Amino acid sequence: MHTGGETSACKPSSVRLAPSFSFHAAGLQMAGQMPHSHQYSDRRQP
Repeated sequence: MHTGGETSACKPSSVRLAPSFSFHAAGLQMAGQMPHSHQYSDRRQP
């Protein structure tokens, strides 16, 4: 793994994308649970 800067250049990209995907996944999961709460709130406030 000590060969060239291509791996080094590629790694930061992957590391940069990884957090984005994790954040997006967490956001999607939260968004999936949030709408339920929002719907209940909307129904309680006609």
